[in-house]
Amino acid sequence: MTDALLELQGVGLATVEKLEKLSIHDLESLLYHFPRRFVDYSRWKTISDLRVGDTATFRGRVSSIFQRRTKRRGFTLQELTVSDESGEIRVVFFNQPFVLRQLSEGREAVFSGTVEPDFISKRSVKNPVFELARGEATEYLHVGRLVPIYQLTAGLYPGFFRRLIKLALPQAAKL
Repeated sequence: MTDALLELQGVGLATVEKLEKLSIHDLESLLYHFPRRFVDYSRWKTISDLRVGDTATFRGRVSSIFQRRTKRRGFTLQELTVSDESGEIRVVFFNQPFVLRQLSEGREAVFSGTVEPDFISKRSVKNPVFELARGEATEYLHVGRLVPIYQLTAGLYPGFFRRLIKLALPQAAKL
């Protein structure tokens, strides 16, 4: 029964064990594991149109990166300035140094999140979901659309699970 799951890219025995904790044993049970809610990231805006309180998606180029330690021991902030033709906004990640490997200066990405007031730059987006920019909006899995939020177990992450569902759909059509 788990053979079809093991055929999906990125799925090994350890992942199958985690899926079984959610009563997912095959492609059918995977596809019937419905989202518990959706987050609406379908509203695309330019940076200058973003207002405090907006939950939106914007595309921009990373123009500066700064990482600093916080007063709290062992924690870091990754601060980026992201700009488009209309303006710039501060993007902050908390204790996520891996984003600096993905979002280098000059890199273009698509960000989705909620705009918050900021004492440094008047507004910022904290811990947004992002994907590196490419093609049309319909190509994105985690930003720029209604994003499903699934009930998961330890060791399974939302982005991985959404990708797993996307990979399972063509396989299920063959059944």
